[in-house]
Amino acid sequence: AIALKCLSYNSPETCSQVGRLQGAAAMLSALRRYSHREDTVRELLGALANCAESEAVCAEVQKGMPGTAIAIHAAMGHAAGRDPDALAQGCRALGALYATASGSNADIAFNFHRITQIVDRAVQGVRAAALDGTADLFGGRLDEEELLMMRRRKLDELCQELCARQMANGSVFGRLIERSLKPTAECAPRVRLRRK
Repeated sequence: AIALKCLSYNSPETCSQVGRLQGAAAMLSALRRYSHREDTVRELLGALANCAESEAVCAEVQKGMPGTAIAIHAAMGHAAGRDPDALAQGCRALGALYATASGSNADIAFNFHRITQIVDRAVQGVRAAALDGTADLFGGRLDEEELLMMRRRKLDELCQELCARQMANGSVFGRLIERSLKPTAECAPRVRLRRK
């Protein structure tokens, strides 16, 4: 899984080969088989999102609807409690693979009720001890429940933006979300500075 993600990173040639060889079916099959291994799920979803640069990959995945989207949702659901980055990579893959889907296919792929349930699972999987930055803006302390709710809202917004391809679209190599539910630099909006 990690080799495929490395090979597909910033390589349109590799992505077109994956499309030509119907590699998306193999990745989806591996997702179904190894959904209990969060590292494998995260890397396979990242590779799928990277390979979505190929129209052949997108067409292959969309041809298998609704089963392909359900497989991605199921893998995200199994892994998100142990590694929330699997959720982020899955949302990125959904956005990249189903960007051209319409009608009932889009409703199945972008089932935000299901994604919200997976967000809840990711938040429940995070231990309060792993959360840092519990001070609010005025120097007071946030209680554990407030902090988890705040992170849950941010994670839900992030997932919607990833599905809508508003961030982290194109090839991404690293993690999008740390285990503490904090977004990484890959998810930060890129700011271009003007030269004078």
